Amino acid sequence: MKHMRFLVLLLYISLLLPAYANAGSHYLPVDGVTVHYKTMGKSSNTVFFVHGFSCDTSVWRMQYPALTNYKIITMDLPGHGMSGSPRIAYTQQRFADAIKAVMDTEKTDKILLVTHSMGHQIARLFIDSYPTRIAGLCIVDGAYFRKPADPTARKKLQKELWNFVRITSTNKTMDEFLGGMRRETSSEAVSRQFTELMLSTPIHVRVSTMRDFCTLDNWKNHAQNIPTLVVYAATPDLPADNEQYLRTLFPDLEYHQWNGVGHFLMMERPEEFNELLKYFAHKTYTR
Repeated sequence: MKHMRFLVLLLYISLLLPAYANAGSHYLPVDGVTVHYKTMGKSSNTVFFVHGFSCDTSVWRMQYPALTNYKIITMDLPGHGMSGSPRIAYTQQRFADAIKAVMDTEKTDKILLVTHSMGHQIARLFIDSYPTRIAGLCIVDGAYFRKPADPTARKKLQKELWNFVRITSTNKTMDEFLGGMRRETSSEAVSRQFTELMLSTPIHVRVSTMRDFCTLDNWKNHAQNIPTLVVYAATPDLPADNEQYLRTLFPDLEYHQWNGVGHFLMMERPEEFNELLKYFAHKTYTR
């Protein structure tokens, strides 16, 4: 069964790669880093894709051909993919600011922002910093922390989170960490892809990014009233009250939870995810 899914996925990828290969690459200096991004299509309505921790634009390549009615912008975050990786601080705010810089260069007023994993926090910082520049938000298996109100509990959680920084500091510990993701992923091809991709990101970028991501003082729990679609994998670590908690952050929320997939669900079930994203994009831009 897994072998058949692998062949189907390879066929699907082979059909979609030409659209991705023909996308226009651009390089933009942003706050000391050369940022790489790609554009596809022409429309006044833009879908902007942002990958998660230690990844690049390729994680979304099966989504691009499904959105031919929109302009697509997809960016390698600073330090990732084909963007520059100097030895600087890789913060979530730097990533959010890079999105805005690309939008300004492309003369894009508003976007439907599509994020994965760590992109949850990047999106929230972007909304806080540039509230008039976003039309809608889609979060795929977003990673987040709930900052305890009690100082003792907060200190304990912060100490635990520093372990994630340690994990990213060597390829051996990073690969061991990714083993959990591989066990939950329904496709061997996807497992191989994200493992190779996440181990290829420079270690100094991984450590700096994870340190900022795991700093609890950076997290705010206020509501943001943006039309929001979220899709989560129903893995053992998913909190039982995930939907209820997210509704406190995003009051205008549409929530989906899928069984039988792992963290990179948009790569495991691209056709199903693409239909959901197309529906939400249409809804966002026809309100």
